[in-house]
Amino acid sequence: MKKAGYLLLLFSVIFIAHALLKAEETITYNADIKPVISSKGCSGCHGFAGTYENLMAAVSSKTVNGVPIVNPAKPDSSVIIWRIEGKLPSGETISRMPPGGSLPEETITLFRTWIEQGANEDISTGVEKHTWSEIKRKYK
Repeated sequence: MKKAGYLLLLFSVIFIAHALLKAEETITYNADIKPVISSKGCSGCHGFAGTYENLMAAVSSKTVNGVPIVNPAKPDSSVIIWRIEGKLPSGETISRMPPGGSLPEETITLFRTWIEQGANEDISTGVEKHTWSEIKRKYK
């Protein structure tokens, strides 16, 4: 009986440790992505005013050879990731954004994580302010 209790405790500790290690910070547009876009002058070339709605309006209906600019939850299928990394999924090198220099690796990881997490505007409170589908319908 004592041995079963220790095993249960051990598995509980392992489970909690695993959950803590897997927990990651939520990346949001307003807190994390917008400051990068603003500081790098992206809206000047790409023609949006820096708000989440304007960014999504600018990219939601645009594709490059059928691939969305931002494909929520799929960074490897998002043109923005290809451009800031300077390579296609095939490994072929392409010109990087922003022009004249590349983003630091931690910033590229920030964009990648934001898209993996769903390219959200703000931290989820159970119901997102705008879903990707709503934005696409609004701006098509």
